[in-house]
Amino acid sequence: MVVVVGSTPALAQNTTARLNPSTSANDAPRQITRQIGLFYTNLQNNNVRHAYDELFKGTRQASNPELVSDLVRMTEDTVAKYGNLDTSELLETRAYGTRLLNVSFLTRHQDKFYRWQFIYQSADGEDWRLNNMAVDDLRAFLPSYPVNQPPPADIQLKMEKFFLALQNLTTVAAFDDLTKDSPLELSTGQVSAFVAKTNLALGNYGGMKYYELFDNRPLGKGMRLLTYLSTLELQTLRWQLVFTVSDSGKWTLLTIRLDDQIAAGIINSN
Repeated sequence: MVVVVGSTPALAQNTTARLNPSTSANDAPRQITRQIGLFYTNLQNNNVRHAYDELFKGTRQASNPELVSDLVRMTEDTVAKYGNLDTSELLETRAYGTRLLNVSFLTRHQDKFYRWQFIYQSADGEDWRLNNMAVDDLRAFLPSYPVNQPPPADIQLKMEKFFLALQNLTTVAAFDDLTKDSPLELSTGQVSAFVAKTNLALGNYGGMKYYELFDNRPLGKGMRLLTYLSTLELQTLRWQLVFTVSDSGKWTLLTIRLDDQIAAGIINSN
């Protein structure tokens, strides 16, 4: 489920103002976290329509039943495909000025996860009201300020072996080793799709010349999102990998994404 809840602006402008946010990892007004917490509780209890009705109460979205019905349908489709909502947690709060907040949460459905961004505003600095929201799966996420701190040693070794195998054009072996002991190992069709997509990229853009870690950041508790860039002769590929850690400290791969839209991602991140 990837959706942006928007509306046509009442006043159009010819220029776009860029806002510079200040970020806090786990800080949001209690009124907001309580409302969003209740929203996720309703989703977990399969009260999907009630969840959205309560979330949008008192907002302009409440007067748009078609929008609410679309959100309900997409949420129910997500549950049917990936299972019930397992967990939800606050990722970060970004303040734009003193009365506009972007509060981001991460939700997980087994090995599928989503980022929810809730935009709140306050007329008086105390009473916060939902202004807009967006849901995505971080597929297009490219941070403007990356952190390329090396991952845990076992992940780093696995990734080095993976990219070296791709450089040697042993694509099947590369993915077999990368997905070993992960949920993806049992999904032979999904792994075969990764192999086919990678071979297509190597065929279209030439051999892999270079690879590097671009970004390494936590996704809530016990998960990390790693972004690698691999340079082919004619194109750079972006790899997103999510790992989770067990109580014993073992890291397991959850999901892989590959795309060749890095240029668009750079433009959109600025």
